[in-house]
Amino acid sequence: MKRIERIVVVADTGTEQHALARALSIAHSTGAAVELIGFVHDSAVADNPRLPARDRRQATRRMLDERRKGLERHIREAAVPVSLRVVWTRLLADWLCTYAATLRAALVVKTNHPSGRPWYVPSDWLLMRELRAPLLLVNPDAARGGAGALATLNAGARSARAQAIDRSVLAAAGWWTRNCGGPAQAAYVHEVPPLPLDLGIVDRRAYLKAQEHVAVRRLVARLRAGPRGVAFRRHALLGRPERALPRLARQLRPAVTVMGTAARRGLPRFFVGSTAEQVIPALGTDVLVVKPAGRR
Repeated sequence: MKRIERIVVVADTGTEQHALARALSIAHSTGAAVELIGFVHDSAVADNPRLPARDRRQATRRMLDERRKGLERHIREAAVPVSLRVVWTRLLADWLCTYAATLRAALVVKTNHPSGRPWYVPSDWLLMRELRAPLLLVNPDAARGGAGALATLNAGARSARAQAIDRSVLAAAGWWTRNCGGPAQAAYVHEVPPLPLDLGIVDRRAYLKAQEHVAVRRLVARLRAGPRGVAFRRHALLGRPERALPRLARQLRPAVTVMGTAARRGLPRFFVGSTAEQVIPALGTDVLVVKPAGRR
């Protein structure tokens, strides 16, 4: 993530345009162009076999025009120029993935709508898995005023893919701090092997101290792959990520938390991961999701 030339914003469906406001702030800092896209679809119109084709076209045009007029009111007040597009589709994620693949150096910004059902595939989750461009999920409930970026790393994983993902996370966090300001922070949550403690064959204090040294050593090694000129503050933690990361984010109050992911295919694509689903809404920050470079 070296530069961003275009910010593609998914318009919120309500009166508050949280994603647009965040995108305008980033555009002011980076000089990137902003494109606002409003999605419209009504199954009662599109999938009604009893509705004549002429009436269907008229209803579609009417809803598109209404959506466009509603969004035009928001962009008139914008401090930077904003182009507007209104799209008729129910497949928001698929359309965005296809469109973003045609763009260079783009960032997609969307308000986060977490799902509570493990077998439901919300557009946010599909975009996290399938979108080639970086994705900024805006938390409408986040307390503004935070600064900088918190990079979340999987420093204990040794696979080439895990290392590539962490490099992208560090690069994105570095990009954010250079362009939007604030400190660069990096966190690794080390899950302590419980068996020795459960069996009572080790001294608890000494064992946990040794695990802390393991966590620090792994985090330091991972940070060597970070971008040049960016000094990350290290946070090596023990515990479970879904608990430790939200607690750390509340303490540090970063403007954005950076997470890495890789595309999934087949059955796992339709199963919402419980850990990430718990972590993202609990962070209390915006979340920037990136893919490993060259493996999007």
